Amino acid sequence: MISAPTILPAASGPSSTKRSLFVQEITRLRLAEAKRMLLETDLKTMAIAVKCGFRGARHLNMTFQRHEHMAPSVYRRRRLPREQDGARR
Repeated sequence: MISAPTILPAASGPSSTKRSLFVQEITRLRLAEAKRMLLETDLKTMAIAVKCGFRGARHLNMTFQRHEHMAPSVYRRRRLPREQDGARR
């Protein structure tokens, strides 16, 4: 007779906290790089998302919105001085 697999409870305690802090730090680093790329390149959001380790543009948009309270495109528009708009690489 084949028994059903045992479902383990969700991790809790110190190792779970370390994992959570690790994920938060990775997200912080990814967003910092995405913000840099938004201001220093003219790459589309999808390209930036992939280069920064997000699953796609939607994942970047949702994460960016949650942390910065605005979409990446709005961040780019608000942060770039008008005279440098065409000078991005």
